[in-house]
Amino acid sequence: MSLSGNEPIPGDVRRVLHSNEPLHPTEFTTLRDYLYSRQARLDENRAKLKEVAAQLAILMEQEDRITELIAQGEDEVLACKKRLETSISALPTEILEIVFSHSLPSTISACTRHASLYHDQPPFSLVQVCSRWRHVAHHMPTLWAAFSIRSFSNSGLRIRDFPAFKRMVKMHYGRAPNLPKSLDLYLEPQAKPIGFSDLTYLAPAVFHPDIDIVNLSLGSPDLNGLLRGLGSPSSPGWWDFDNLKAVESLVLYSEQTQGTEGMIEIFSQERLPSLRRLCLRTGKTITEELLLQAYPVPWGNLTHIAITSWILYREWVEYFPNFRSLFHGIFYIKQEDSYDPSAEVIPVATFHDLADLTLIFQNDDVATISFPQHKYPALSHLRLGAYGWERGVDTAAFNVHNLECTNALANLTSLSLYHLSWEASVSPVLSILTATTNLRELTLGLSMDYDELLAHFQVDWEGYAILSRLEELTIDCTPTNYGDRRLHATASRLSLTSNGFTSMVKDRWRPIEGISQLKKARLFLTEGYQTLLSVVVGNLKEEVKEGLVLVARTTKKPQWGDPFNRTITHWHDGLVVREGSDCAQCEGDRGQLKAS
Repeated sequence: MSLSGNEPIPGDVRRVLHSNEPLHPTEFTTLRDYLYSRQARLDENRAKLKEVAAQLAILMEQEDRITELIAQGEDEVLACKKRLETSISALPTEILEIVFSHSLPSTISACTRHASLYHDQPPFSLVQVCSRWRHVAHHMPTLWAAFSIRSFSNSGLRIRDFPAFKRMVKMHYGRAPNLPKSLDLYLEPQAKPIGFSDLTYLAPAVFHPDIDIVNLSLGSPDLNGLLRGLGSPSSPGWWDFDNLKAVESLVLYSEQTQGTEGMIEIFSQERLPSLRRLCLRTGKTITEELLLQAYPVPWGNLTHIAITSWILYREWVEYFPNFRSLFHGIFYIKQEDSYDPSAEVIPVATFHDLADLTLIFQNDDVATISFPQHKYPALSHLRLGAYGWERGVDTAAFNVHNLECTNALANLTSLSLYHLSWEASVSPVLSILTATTNLRELTLGLSMDYDELLAHFQVDWEGYAILSRLEELTIDCTPTNYGDRRLHATASRLSLTSNGFTSMVKDRWRPIEGISQLKKARLFLTEGYQTLLSVVVGNLKEEVKEGLVLVARTTKKPQWGDPFNRTITHWHDGLVVREGSDCAQCEGDRGQLKAS
């Protein structure tokens, strides 16, 4: 497009424009002609301007579109770069296998309300992502060594098509040919006792001669009904007791206390010859009659036992000698009267292999708890718990005289005293500590005056201090919930200052002849103690630089997981304990409720 420029004004027109004289007819004609020509050119330029404006609008629209395309392209390029740099498909197979292993839920993770279909849960969901995931998962035997059956009426894990289900179980376990198999079987009785109709189509799928179940979990509100159904001899064709001969670890759990009407046939040394580890909870309480008569388990063969229903102390004293092969035990014991085993003639038993023992007491009486005079030559770790002991300032929770007489305390290398509802004065705690002359690790989680206690840990002028071989100290004063009882955030008897803790740590960190150097110090408190914890960290900076391992932080739960009223699973290196429900949906619901 060519643009017409403005020509110089003619001289005669300029003279007329600069003159005030009346116009001569010739001047009038000249000025009028010039006006017409300039007006025509102005109209022409205005038309061209309108045309250019239209073109500019089109170009600006094109500019906006191109800018939008560039932005979209930049986002796509950035996404592709991130995908190339961080894609899980680029991970080595070994790392992908670690990710897969952490995706597996507990074998008893499905809850009644939120159980999903099998194909929505790992490992089944993993094989649906892509061909590489499917290949890695199918060649990772540990993903397929465990299987769960849940018969909740509204659960997606309930059984629908038995032949297809049987094939699925066989294929599932077939991918882990050389690994120990685990099975979790939970039956909801649907408001009626469990009968053979519930089991005749389940048992053949999982209790099969070609499948050696090593870890077996059985659970139901009607646990005894489930056990009788599996143990009945009148079930030919689909059940063979030989199917249990490989079971090494057994978990029995029920939300309800079970009755003791008659012996349950599934338990015997002939039917469970390989059984070595047992976790048992039948509601809040359990009786000696149920343990020894209804459940004739080969107790003498067991090496690991966790019974986390409350049992009366006098009954526990009577059946405890049955566990002669015990290596690791957890027991919850309730004291309802002034029972003192030392006042009775009880045969002394020797537990040659017992190395780790947890005894948690709930004392409804004011009497001090005494221990039977058994021998524990291999005992190295002891955990004592006194729940709800609010009278401990005046009355000692435990009388450890019999443990001292048998050198059980002197042989200990690790001792834990729990929990925060155990209120104690310093004197009875000192009586326990002074008897543990070989102790290397100490954990304290009770309510007491720690400043007064820790003063005894410091070296006196004669070079003496209690627990001279101590290398690790943990103070874990965070409350826990148990049963339907909820503790306060802080205990009324708890007394601890930053100076009391740091003075002891500094003193025991110094190398002193005949006294071991403290290597680890850990302090866990509730959120109200942030200032104290900060001061502790600041005061021990030099010791940390020199090599002291120090942990001082707030926490909402004890570092030791309390098994009572929480899900229990199989023994491995120890009892695996879940904090509350491990259902993610339940945890989310609780979080929203707490926030509101």
